[in-house]
Amino acid sequence: MIWALAMMVMLQVGVHTQGDDNERVEGTHGSAPQTVGLKRRLLWATAIALALWVPLVWVILSGVVTMDGLRALTGRPIP
Repeated sequence: MIWALAMMVMLQVGVHTQGDDNERVEGTHGSAPQTVGLKRRLLWATAIALALWVPLVWVILSGVVTMDGLRALTGRPIP
């Protein structure tokens, strides 16, 4: 989920459209990207996802956050 979210964000960052240069290819919309740069975006999305995922996994596995702690935080009864 983290990688998919990072990828969706990266698809929107730094887009250079055909309409920006007034060089539209026949049959395409003006907001169609001039170049996609998919490989670079995949690498950035992976780096961002790892930067978020590694600390999250550490917090969960280390016991800093527990189910009982989350239940107490949300006001749900602890069984």
